[in-house]
Amino acid sequence: MDEEEQPETPGDDIRAVVMRILGTAHGKTTSITEAGRENVRTVNRLSRVIALRHVANDRSFRENLTRYRSDVLSEDIVIGARREGQGVWSLVAELVPRPDM
Repeated sequence: MDEEEQPETPGDDIRAVVMRILGTAHGKTTSITEAGRENVRTVNRLSRVIALRHVANDRSFRENLTRYRSDVLSEDIVIGARREGQGVWSLVAELVPRPDM
């Protein structure tokens, strides 16, 4: 595990660790190829901390988002990219409310 993924104390909040990991990727702009690589890295880093379950995809011309769920968190995690134009994509890595079932 990277140092930033390690809880500082046994009581460190898992949600805070997840937020730090998501914060390293969210909002970066890059090409679509590099966006895919960065998203895989983000998912791999998260999976070292919490168990993730794939629950949905939202793929269109403008965005490519994947929704993950963990039993540890009350929110879902969305990881992917949104098209900004001219070959530039903006990375998305955030916690979002779970849809009403």
